[in-house]
Amino acid sequence: DASMPPLYTFFIALQDVEDNMGHTVFLPRTHTPDAHKMWNVPQTYKEKMIEGSPAVQSKLECGDVAIFDSRLLHCGRENSSDKLR
Repeated sequence: DASMPPLYTFFIALQDVEDNMGHTVFLPRTHTPDAHKMWNVPQTYKEKMIEGSPAVQSKLECGDVAIFDSRLLHCGRENSSDKLR
């Protein structure tokens, strides 16, 4: 329920996250029950939802912190590098 108090999550970058390492993508205003219902569909629909939404990529560098409400829909892009993240 969006009226509930937020539950914060903190992502702390311990290294620079390069583009080919797969940034975290956040979908603004998706902390609602309706958005979560739309998310519980097959993967191809999720990908279309991400592509059709005003998504924001984290692009964190070492020492940066991303703070967000845990109910916000978010996902990690593919890590096509040979580095761990």
